[in-house]
Amino acid sequence: MTSEASWFLERSFMGKGVRVLTLLMLTSTGGSASAQELNLGLLRAAKAGDNAQVQKLLGQGADPNTRDKDRSTPLILMASLGLTDGVEALLKKGAYVNAKDKTGWTALMGAARKGHSDTVRALLEKGAYANAKDNNGWTALMSAAASPRAEAVEALLEKGAEVNAQDKTGWTALMGAAGSGQAESVRALLGKGADRNARNSDGNTALTVARSHNYSEIVALLENPSASTPASASKRPTAGPASPVATAPRESAAGHAQPGTAVAVPQPGGAGSAPATPPAAVPGSGSSLSGQLLAAAQEGDTADVKSLLAKGADINSRGPYGNTPLMAAALTGHTDTLRLLLARGADVNARGNTGRTALMEAALEGYADAVKVLLDSGADVNGKDEGRWTALFWAAFAQRRAIVRMLLEKGADANAKNKYDDTPLIRAAYAGDTEMVRTLLEFKAEVNARDNLGRTALMEAARQGHSDCVRVLVETGADSKAKDREGDTALSLAEKQKHPDVIALLTNPLPPRENKSQEKPPAPAVEAPKQGDSPSSAGPANAVAAGDSRALAQAYFRIGLTMKMVETQLPQPNDAAAGWAQNIQQDLAKVGAPNDLIQLVSATENHLKMAPREANGSVGDPIRVLREHLDRFCNARPQEKFFYTAAGFAHRLNVIGEKMGKAEKIIPSVDFSRHEILPLATAMTDQCLQTIGCKELALIYFSDAAAILKKPQLTSQEGSALSRDAKEIEKALSGEAR
Repeated sequence: MTSEASWFLERSFMGKGVRVLTLLMLTSTGGSASAQELNLGLLRAAKAGDNAQVQKLLGQGADPNTRDKDRSTPLILMASLGLTDGVEALLKKGAYVNAKDKTGWTALMGAARKGHSDTVRALLEKGAYANAKDNNGWTALMSAAASPRAEAVEALLEKGAEVNAQDKTGWTALMGAAGSGQAESVRALLGKGADRNARNSDGNTALTVARSHNYSEIVALLENPSASTPASASKRPTAGPASPVATAPRESAAGHAQPGTAVAVPQPGGAGSAPATPPAAVPGSGSSLSGQLLAAAQEGDTADVKSLLAKGADINSRGPYGNTPLMAAALTGHTDTLRLLLARGADVNARGNTGRTALMEAALEGYADAVKVLLDSGADVNGKDEGRWTALFWAAFAQRRAIVRMLLEKGADANAKNKYDDTPLIRAAYAGDTEMVRTLLEFKAEVNARDNLGRTALMEAARQGHSDCVRVLVETGADSKAKDREGDTALSLAEKQKHPDVIALLTNPLPPRENKSQEKPPAPAVEAPKQGDSPSSAGPANAVAAGDSRALAQAYFRIGLTMKMVETQLPQPNDAAAGWAQNIQQDLAKVGAPNDLIQLVSATENHLKMAPREANGSVGDPIRVLREHLDRFCNARPQEKFFYTAAGFAHRLNVIGEKMGKAEKIIPSVDFSRHEILPLATAMTDQCLQTIGCKELALIYFSDAAAILKKPQLTSQEGSALSRDAKEIEKALSGEAR
């Protein structure tokens, strides 16, 4: 096990299902890459279309079914790019071909939308559902019909795609092709019996859509009876009730543009879907009846489930990943279907290939009603999967607070441990979920329980900077002096990650100066000028508009970066550092900082301008005082805190890179520095991925830096690359070249 803890999340893949695999322990500074790092790297490589890197990471053990925050898988990402080699490599490693993102979009839909016919065929050959629907009823055929390549349409039709399927607005593939000006696709669809008279909810037909766009060739095709063949048989009705997860209208749900408009590639994310018309057995799922039963259960089509059972479908049949119909229904929260299956004898404690049960699936997905139905039917509340995770663990991981309480009230063990000796409390503390921490403590969770690295909930909360969790844990009796296997305490971990609020909680500091303490500060401080002495004292008048989030983020980044530049000039005063201090004043004014902080910077600027013999005491003392105040101000703003911290990281990365770039061989002190910064690089990359204003501009540079730092041996060229990455981060996030 490694020393930089994170979490192992393993998700099974079931019918409609989502299934995510992620979370192991991050690497130690000198160890091999952890599962989480491999999985993040795989997602990045898939997004970048880097086939070679994808295959390399798969060979190193990256999970082909890992998911990003939108629940997209590497397969969905690469299929959308038409990278058939990468798609086949992922499928060979066990990627779930029918995984869906949070909008219901599948790999097949993504490939079809761009007209990647080779990728479409490869997915279909591996069992992709040709008739799966997204949350709005959109199918792969509808996606392909709007693409500029009719080959994808033909490939789907050959595999039984329903030519007259309609989405929730009544839109068909023919309407999509007509509205996008795709004459060849219109011909292919008509040749397979597309209904030219079908109407959408607005009363439009494919012909009226084509006319509205002045597509004369398509209008002629649709008006010409010789272009038609008898309409195909009516499609099977959309199965069952909608998923309990509410979805937004099409335009805002996932970037799926309305047919007939400029169609954008949807953002990937996750949950599988059954074919609307399964003409034969679902590949890998046994008999035709069993495959249809799994599909109907995951769609919540209770009437169809009942009919299939009457025809002899096996109620405990298994899908490709060991999933049963009960698990499929639990995964999608269809309680009526669950009740029917349980009443007919479904095994409530059946396990999939990874040991997961229906209860674990429902708990993870957050379906409280489904959890209650399963518990009332005898589900084992303390059952464990292959990773020794219980339903409580999964619910805590996914921050399903109501379900956590429900499970605890039904006897779930608050101190259950997984194979890494993590407990739900350690997990909740790591995530900073203070409410869940309180709930688990209420049910007698052991506050000082340790994982296999010797870390406690307090250590994890401190390391992640979750001050509220730290406060609750300390008040409950958490041992702040306990040490992990590396000899670190909660305080030392907070210090390493530079979490001033947590450090303050754990060290009981003197009251802040705002409380007008009569004692002088321990370090010689600079006297702040009176209001009006500094031209920047009116700071808020020049403040960035509250809605301009990018300008605010840039200002906070510049504050953090410029402060690091000031600190590098210690121990002597100089004009350059004084000029940088003036820049800090200007940016503080832009973000609406209080006048006393701006005045403190002004006083520091004056101090830096003094000749060494005139400066009273060490120059470092006022700089340290300023740093404390800036940390307190910037870290109290959750939205901008990342950018302030990222600046310090970029500066430190540049220093390390420059030293490596100049050295003929890496000297021990520099090598130690780069190992020391590796955990921070990994964390910053992960945070950038989740931060608007960073992922669009700088994620590639954070990711590249982290990948370089993980290498066992670095050359001077790689040092130069680190320095370039640091400067690109600086340019991207500061809003200016510095």
